[in-house]
Amino acid sequence: MNEAESLLDSMRGVELPPVSASIAPGWWIVLLLIIGLCLLVFFFHQRWRKRLWQRQAKQALQDIRQRVGKEPSVAILSSCSQLARKLVLAVDQRDQVANLHGEAWLQKLDDVCKRPEFSQGIGRLLVDQAYQKQPQVSEHDLSDLLESMDVLINAAGRYQPQRLQS
Repeated sequence: MNEAESLLDSMRGVELPPVSASIAPGWWIVLLLIIGLCLLVFFFHQRWRKRLWQRQAKQALQDIRQRVGKEPSVAILSSCSQLARKLVLAVDQRDQVANLHGEAWLQKLDDVCKRPEFSQGIGRLLVDQAYQKQPQVSEHDLSDLLESMDVLINAAGRYQPQRLQS
């Protein structure tokens, strides 16, 4: 026997460590992170879908802004009135909103805004001038009305309707 063979004979075999029956703690952490990430994505997706109507309303308002000066003011006022109606119907009960008109309608818009933006402000144009054949409305007034509509859109996202007591 030569020296190399004797060295090889003196070496022990490789011993593998025993395999644990449980998963290593690092994998539990990874699993929890994946579950947390899935829940976070689900939460934000639900929130994004829930606010779709608000994004559509902002886009509609932007379209109305671009039409100012190009179309008659009666068309702009009519579009604003329709948008306001759709907004309030999106956040409140249809039976409480659908038949409102005049001062009651303006009060409802103020209720959504949480301030007298419509009944005492430029929003009165929606009742006073929207249904006139030739409304006398300046572009400055229309611009102010569109700002009030923007306030309405933002406030509608936070609006909590009052529930009727049964």
